[in-house]
Amino acid sequence: MVPALRNVGGGLIASLLLLASAFSNGVLIFTGSLQPFLGQGVAAALITTAVTTIFVALTSNFLVPYPVVAGFLAATGWLIMSGAIRMATGMPLSRSTLGSFAEPHAVLLLGLTMLWAATLCCSPGVPKIR
Repeated sequence: MVPALRNVGGGLIASLLLLASAFSNGVLIFTGSLQPFLGQGVAAALITTAVTTIFVALTSNFLVPYPVVAGFLAATGWLIMSGAIRMATGMPLSRSTLGSFAEPHAVLLLGLTMLWAATLCCSPGVPKIR
């Protein structure tokens, strides 16, 4: 029974990660002149994620190596973080724009974003990971 619970838990965590990835990739890609197509882009990302996940689940019979999973999660985290910073400040995260994040307006926006994230994370209704 315990391995089944671990598999279900792992599947739920992976699905949440894939949902966040689909949304953040859609937002990162559909900016600027592509903004009107954001809804269609996120829908396409979700459909592609679902089809790919179902295909891999049905045809794969091995455990993905730990370094591959770690690299995938690190890259996904970077995309989510850089997308959130771009959405909060309107500036892409790159070497050429690092100095712009020290300006008072950017510091204020990033501070408010982190305060909001901490509020959401620490609210009583959010389950805690132990």
